[in-house]
Amino acid sequence: ELISLASLRNTLKRTPTAGTSTELATAKAFVNSLNIVRNTDGSVRGNTINTSATALTDAFMTDIVYKLEVLAAAALTDNATKTLFQNFVDHLLEQGISEGCNYRLFSNSYTACKEIPAGFLDILPACTDAQKTEILKLVKWFSFYGTMYYPQNIYLSQLVSDVVYLFLPHLLGVALNQTDNAVAVRELKAFKRYLDRNTEYVPGGEDIFKPDGTGFHHWTHYNNYMYAYKTWVQHIYYLRGTPYRISADAYQRFKKAIIAFYIMGTQDTGDSRYFANSLCGRKPFDTVVQFSKTYFDYLVSIGADCLGVQDNEVAAAYNYFFKTTKYTAPAQAYEGFYQFNYSPLGIYRKANWVASMRSPTTNFFGAEIYDDQNRFGRYQANGSLEILYSGSLAAN
Repeated sequence: ELISLASLRNTLKRTPTAGTSTELATAKAFVNSLNIVRNTDGSVRGNTINTSATALTDAFMTDIVYKLEVLAAAALTDNATKTLFQNFVDHLLEQGISEGCNYRLFSNSYTACKEIPAGFLDILPACTDAQKTEILKLVKWFSFYGTMYYPQNIYLSQLVSDVVYLFLPHLLGVALNQTDNAVAVRELKAFKRYLDRNTEYVPGGEDIFKPDGTGFHHWTHYNNYMYAYKTWVQHIYYLRGTPYRISADAYQRFKKAIIAFYIMGTQDTGDSRYFANSLCGRKPFDTVVQFSKTYFDYLVSIGADCLGVQDNEVAAAYNYFFKTTKYTAPAQAYEGFYQFNYSPLGIYRKANWVASMRSPTTNFFGAEIYDDQNRFGRYQANGSLEILYSGSLAAN
């Protein structure tokens, strides 16, 4: 466990982003304007920072994180900047920009969700151990970290594909960067369990996986939102070969979802493959299958790791959907009829084309309609039959 912890830390090492000389000077000027002084007992004092809920906006936090990163990068090679940086960190913590602060990230603010926690994690190499502990608590506070520890009786109803997509890097970052190795190992085990749990089948309209292989978000089958699969498989791939790998059962469920995703799309030697417009949600013709060839290769590697031998089913699926013989496996042609009752969707594949038949039901809507988006979306899946051919979207 400890050897794998060290290896993962090396693979996923955090590094602060360096700024230009002008950006560094601006960051230093800002910190100096706070008049931070180190007291004789080690604490700090300085100008008050407004930490009300209205002040701690995405824009404010993004700016603070960027200044911290620029200073942290310089602090790694300059002691004077290191002192300035660490004084700044302690002042922010003392002012209340810490665990429990008046700030939260909303999962529909994708840029903020990705960049703010990542920025705080990236400054860790320039922090003291005491500061690392507090920064990690802060990242936990607004990165949905508690979802890893939901109790048995509720966790299935709390799975959300947006959290998988946006926050897996931060959850793993918090686990890996604990200053106590025993705690880090415990958190990695929790992270592994969280990956496993997200593959479990959830009844009704909740996220994410359904028994027929469809992926749900916003209470319906929603291919357009399944870009979450990319972040998901990337982190499963990181953990292969370690005691923190996903379970064989979790792998089988994840594999089924990916193959189902590909069954709905056209064939291609690369990544120009599309699914039907009736499956695009509220973004008409945003129909590209976003789980690329690279990620499918990851899946083959993960299968071999989880099962101890190559998974011929996933290897054959790769060969078929990418029109290749890269993997040695019995040939499998994914032709014929497939039904996805949770969609509800019927797929018929033959040669270079795929037919998609879809209709709404009283249980699951066919397309999402917002006040300023997709006003005619009600017709997208209203008894549609679409024939897609290999090639560009225009060719379909």
